[in-house]
Amino acid sequence: MRAGGLIVAAVAAAVALPAAAQDRTGAFLTGADLASRCAAASVSGECIMYVAGALDAAMAMEAALRGMGQNVRTFCLPASATSRAVAQSVAAYLAQHPDARNASAASAVHAAAVAAYPCGPR
Repeated sequence: MRAGGLIVAAVAAAVALPAAAQDRTGAFLTGADLASRCAAASVSGECIMYVAGALDAAMAMEAALRGMGQNVRTFCLPASATSRAVAQSVAAYLAQHPDARNASAASAVHAAAVAAYPCGPR
C-alpha cells in the first residue's frame, strides 16, 4: 500500500506543477541541481531529505516488483547507514561522475546508491 501512496503522491505533484518547472530530462530536479545542494563538505538538509525520499521511492518500487514475482534489488543499504552518510556518498558520486549531472536527480541518486551499496558479500 505504501508504494501505491507514493505513486499517487508523485502523480499529484507532477500534475500540480506547470510543465515549465520541468527541465529537458522531464524531471523537476536534475543531477546538476542536486549537486549544487549536496556540496560534499556541507551536505544540506534539503540534500539529505531529497536523497532519502528518492531512495525510499526506489526501495518501495523494488519491493512492489518483488511482490509481483520479479527478483529486483539494485542496491542494499546497510542497517548502519544514516541519511547524512548516504547523502554524502551521493555528493561524492556526483563530484566523481559529472555525466550524472545531466540525468534526473532521482536517477543520479539511484546510480550513486547502486555504486556505493551493492548487494551481496562486501
